[in-house]
Amino acid sequence: MSAPSTDHSTDAATARKVLYATGPAHQAFGQSRAAYFVVPRRTLQSMPAEWQERYVSLIAEARTYLPADAFPQYQVIRLNDGRYAADPHRRYRRAGPIPLARLALQQTPPPRRWAARSSTPTSTSSR
Repeated sequence: MSAPSTDHSTDAATARKVLYATGPAHQAFGQSRAAYFVVPRRTLQSMPAEWQERYVSLIAEARTYLPADAFPQYQVIRLNDGRYAADPHRRYRRAGPIPLARLALQQTPPPRRWAARSSTPTSTSSR
């Protein structure tokens, strides 16, 4: 029987790889092979102020700990069934906030997973 590892840097690196491959972000994608999760600005701005603050804080914290190349710039084009589609969120300045779902104020939503070919989350209870 071997002694426990005393190399904490290797243990931390291994734990980070395991988290990367099995953690909450990985699980949120479900069986999808999608490499990206895109959230329209209008969607973010429609969230309650507390959520917006948490999002901004988490992204700022991530930018502190991850290298700059972890946050490249992209241009996003909306597709619907593999074809270019009009994007209702493109004109976020004029469109205003997205209306809340009727039940949103009455109950806490179930955990969500991201759909493979859509930016719309799907309920985990449907899988």
